[in-house]
Order: sequence, then structure tokens, then C-alpha cells
Amino acid sequence: MSDTDRPSNKPIVARGRAIGSQSVTGRARYVSELRDFEGFRAGEILLAEDLAPEWPEGLGGAAALVINRTYGAHLDAAARRLGIPAVVGVIDAASPLWTGADLTVSCDGDVGTVYEDTAKHA
Repeated sequence: MSDTDRPSNKPIVARGRAIGSQSVTGRARYVSELRDFEGFRAGEILLAEDLAPEWPEGLGGAAALVINRTYGAHLDAAARRLGIPAVVGVIDAASPLWTGADLTVSCDGDVGTVYEDTAKHA
């Protein structure tokens, strides 16, 4: 996908490996430990360093995953089991700094891209 083909020329936050083939937009929330799910709302985009085994089975109803860690079989299995798109291996893009931001997670082939939805903030 070229820069001119991306959704409404939204700024790119990160690129990584895509899991799935969907595109979703939602509010982002960074999760680093189990207690972070207390404020997590279904439909939010879950940002994390990695997935932890003690996290809820449905990952709080996340609409998408953005994970810093590079590909792992458990990441692929979780996203596919939940039927949600995921972008993995994004280096440090999954950060608490993005909590509350509206992001679009787009998976196209092997490439996953995370865009900032600036229109909601204008």
C-alpha cells in the first residue's frame, strides 16, 4: 500500500507483520499487566509489549492487537481465535503514550499498518 493509498492519508504510527486481513478503528489502550484490564473497554485496540498467559481469555473484547514483540505462535493463535486483526513486531510503537488515541489497524497481506485517526481530534 503506497502512502497515497492509505486511509485518508492518515499519519502512520507503525508498521509490522499482519495477522488477519481486516481493518478496524478504535480507541487505543496500553496494557502491561492484568490490572490494566480494569479500565479496558470492549472494542478498544489493545497495545502491549507482549501477551501474558494470565490475561483474560477474550483479551477484554479487544477490536485489534498492536504488539511490540515480533511474531510468536501464541500471538497468531490469539488473534485468529478471537477473529481480530493484529500488527506484531512494531518495535516500540505499542506505548502508553498512545492510550486514548483513536487508531486504525489495517492488515493487508503480510503488512500490518497502524494509523493515527487525527480527524477525531481536529
